[in-house]
Amino acid sequence: MTLVQPRIVFPEPSIMAASSPWKTGQPQAAVSSSTWPVADLAVYVPVRIRRPVVVKKLALANGAAVSGNFDIGIYDAAGTRLVSTGATAQSGTNDLQVVDVTDLTLQTALYYFACVMDNTTGAVDCHNPGAVASAGWGVLTQQLAASGTLPATATWAIDVTNAAKSMNVVALLDTLVT
Repeated sequence: MTLVQPRIVFPEPSIMAASSPWKTGQPQAAVSSSTWPVADLAVYVPVRIRRPVVVKKLALANGAAVSGNFDIGIYDAAGTRLVSTGATAQSGTNDLQVVDVTDLTLQTALYYFACVMDNTTGAVDCHNPGAVASAGWGVLTQQLAASGTLPATATWAIDVTNAAKSMNVVALLDTLVT
């Protein structure tokens, strides 16, 4: 008799967080409020889309302090920005800050949810899985000039120190495209 390890299956959500079980396939540690690690550091979290979806809004889970501006967006696997919020003033502590974006249909593929903040005093609610786990999950970073906005084309690096903060950039997904 052979024992088969049961496979954990998570239902697909209408709200998908970049650091959620739907992205990693593994349960996550508790969420906590944490300041951004380095001003103008873009963090890119890989997300595999398993069926076509339409993104209508992007959101950031603000933490216990808000400050300055953020930009959140989605990149394809080649590093091309597909959509972003542009520089947006962070507002509303301990709340989800939702920003409308141009509707974007994501096909079955690998994408990167991205976020940058122009300061280190604004906080986001995030999972902090540690440097090794983040690197293993493919979290990438890019130090940008002092603009607080995501670049049109990403130039990625593996930064195990600062990539450890898997921010909760959220794509609010519309109903599945058939």
